[in-house]
Amino acid sequence: NPPYNLSSNGQLLNYSFVYRALEVCDAAVFILPRGVLSSDREIKSRQDLVDNGIIKSVITIPSGFFESTSIPVCLMYLKKCNAKAAMLIDGAGITSEEFRDMSGEWSRSHTERIYHKKIRTFSEEQIACLCEMLDRETELSLFVPNNDIVAGDYSLIAGRYRKAPVDAENTMHRDYDDIIEDINRIAR
Repeated sequence: NPPYNLSSNGQLLNYSFVYRALEVCDAAVFILPRGVLSSDREIKSRQDLVDNGIIKSVITIPSGFFESTSIPVCLMYLKKCNAKAAMLIDGAGITSEEFRDMSGEWSRSHTERIYHKKIRTFSEEQIACLCEMLDRETELSLFVPNNDIVAGDYSLIAGRYRKAPVDAENTMHRDYDDIIEDINRIAR
């Protein structure tokens, strides 16, 4: 677990250990704060990873996944392989929830109390499902060509690239005047 969001000369260091690890091995998986997938401060790092075809897949994980922090995170699978596309997976769509008994921290009045904390988890079946998504598109995963990622300002959030299906036949359209009339009626 790296120290998240440290800065040096205005640059976040979330990716500095990633580059160091890739000097030693050809592939690695990192747990990073989810903000690294779209923050302006780290666009140069994402640009370098995408332009060099190093990103194989990204799995977003919702907040509440770890007992000690509520920060949403992502798993980033990087491999020196000149990838032409990245598999982007929304892991939040398949998590489970469980409640755990936790003891307080710091002072005696806190350590002697027990509280229930909701934690999001992946079951073994859900982990197997995520592994299958690494190789095929589903409603929660999609291959995004690197040129689309470039056009999308190097964002690695799956929802940015997912096209919502449009059902033109069954889409109801209302007259603008009817909508205004309803809003005015509700506001009174």
